[in-house]
Parts: sequence; C-alpha cells; structure tokens
Amino acid sequence: MAGVFLSHSSVNKPFARRLGNDLRQYGAKVWIDEAEIKIGDSLIEKISEGLSETDFVIVLLSKASCESEWVKKEVNIALNKEIYGKQVVVLPCLIEDCNIPLFLIDKKYADFRDSTKYVQHRQELISTMGLAEKSDDDLFLDQHIFYDLEDLNDGFDADTIRYFSKSDFQKVLERVKMFNINIYGIEPWPNKEFYNVIVYEEFGKEANDSEWYYEAFEKFVKEGVEDYFSASYGVPQELIEIFKK
Repeated sequence: MAGVFLSHSSVNKPFARRLGNDLRQYGAKVWIDEAEIKIGDSLIEKISEGLSETDFVIVLLSKASCESEWVKKEVNIALNKEIYGKQVVVLPCLIEDCNIPLFLIDKKYADFRDSTKYVQHRQELISTMGLAEKSDDDLFLDQHIFYDLEDLNDGFDADTIRYFSKSDFQKVLERVKMFNINIYGIEPWPNKEFYNVIVYEEFGKEANDSEWYYEAFEKFVKEGVEDYFSASYGVPQELIEIFKK
C-alpha cells in the first residue's frame, strides 16, 4: 500500500480532502494533518512521522501554500529524502495560478487549475503513482459488499470507482458496518458532476465508526442528493486474510 502525504495550506483543505479521498479509493494510505494530529501531539513530530512513512509527497501549489512556512518545511524534508535516495517522490500539483517555488520549478507538475479536467489529471497522477491496479480491498468489496448492486458509473469516472443509488448505498453502509470496514470519505456526484466530499476526519471519529458515515449520508440526503454516491473504503488486512483461506 502506497503511503501519500498531502502537503497543503489549510485554505486548500476542501481540495486536499477531495483528492485524498479519491486516492484512498485506489488503496493509498493518505496522511492529512487533521486526521493524524490529535490534541496534545507535537506538531513537528507528527508531521515528521507522517513524512517518514510515505512514498509520495503531493504538494498542492496555491498562493496560500507557497507562502506557508509549514508547507515549505514539509517539502524541504521530502526533497531531502528524495535527493538522498529515501524512496520518497515529490509530486507538485498546481491548483491555482501562483509563483511556483524555485526548489520545485524543475519538476513536472499536475495541473488541476481547470476543474472540468479534474478526473483526467487525477488519473494521470494515479498512474504516475502506480495505483491503477485492483487491490485486495477492491476484490473483497466486489465479492462481499457490491456483488448484487447496480454500479451507476457508465464511464463518467474511472471504471474502478463505483457509484450507487441512495437505496443501494444504504445497503453498502449496512454491509460495511457488519464487516467493520473503514469508510474514509463519502463523495456523491449528482448529475454526474462533483458535488462535495465529507471525510471522517471532520467528525473526529475513527474511519470504521458508523456514526460518522451515517450522519454524513443523511446530510447529503437532506440536501436532496438521490443518486451517484461513492466512497473510499479500507478493508482490515485480517479480514482479507480470513476470506482468502
């Protein structure tokens, strides 16, 4: 499982949550500060810990992040690891017009400035990271969670991402709860267009706590969302091993 550290300014938190949720759908372990840093933790120690456990550092480039001292520190640590062969790859992602820092100027970046091409550039990023193949999580979900449900994805998104009606997604949540599977984020696309994403970090809960994902689902339903629900999942390794036997 690839480890991904999302370096970003707090101003760009919504985009970071969306991209992080999408990467989790491809089996990546995504480190976002709001998920990993708890009250009482040392900020510097936790960020260093997150960077030490990652394979990729995605830097969200914006006016705010280019001025952020924390982002500069994170990127400097990552670049040092990359330079000294620590198996860390720094991947800049431009999300708005800004002055790209000199220490990143020679790196090819993913250009997310045009929101209508988000899926295209996300898939390019996923391909660069080698996340495109089906994981054990995907196989488990296909066999034990999604097996009799209608996938509404008719090609408007990558074929590995499943979308369901409201009623089918309720069944997904019931089965996920039964197996104690993690849900990291819920992301509906009504009318086949991105609407919003809610991630477990916003609730201060564990990803397998059904309270958060039922509350998030109900929030979307109250807002009138009826179809095209997707989510990012994490199947416990011990569960995968049991069903492999």
